Amino acid sequence: MTFLKEGKTNWRYILIVLILAVIVGGGILWWMKEQEVPLTEFPEIKKPEKIEVTEELANKIMDKVVPENYNRKTTCFIADDLNNDNALEIFIAALKTTPLSDEYSSSNEAYLTVIRPTDEFGDYEKIADIF
Repeated sequence: MTFLKEGKTNWRYILIVLILAVIVGGGILWWMKEQEVPLTEFPEIKKPEKIEVTEELANKIMDKVVPENYNRKTTCFIADDLNNDNALEIFIAALKTTPLSDEYSSSNEAYLTVIRPTDEFGDYEKIADIF
């Protein structure tokens, strides 16, 4: 610390920086006290529940998700962990029903969606839709 004793140190700027640090630090501590933010506790991070995707659950969700003008008989699904978060997502595909076609003829339009089931009762979180 010889540079502090050589006489070239500008003590006025050091004092101003220390005063500003005390004011800012005190303001942050006051704000944390007002907001009741604990200094030692961290918020708990919840992992998604591992929900087993059965054909019954997928059918419940498909009944809710697939629009009425799409053929429910040709609707199919694939369950997989698409984003590696240890929770299964369901990819659903359906073909649009046209008035002149039967249920198995080709269609020009498809409905694709990716959803994440939130419980075993058929509730879900929609991740993406493609018409």
